[in-house]
Amino acid sequence: MGQELLDVIAKLLKATKRWRWKHLDGTDSQGRKGMNRNLSNSRTTAVLQGIQRGRVLTRSFIVKRFGESQPIASNNTREGRETNRKIEFRL
Repeated sequence: MGQELLDVIAKLLKATKRWRWKHLDGTDSQGRKGMNRNLSNSRTTAVLQGIQRGRVLTRSFIVKRFGESQPIASNNTREGRETNRKIEFRL
């Protein structure tokens, strides 16, 4: 995820202060579970730090790191694995 997109998200968050923010992160099933959990944690940390650079407080955010435990598509195909490598934002 590029910093430009995180800057846009930070501006939106500043404009919607009363909304509740949720960040969800998942991976595909390639690799070991521990490695996928670490990847999900690292990606979430990078996203939160990118948003904080836009001067947004993130302590009230709800953050869910799923690793490979909650796929939204089949991990048996390349397309499904690509779909499962996701970062999702909800307001």
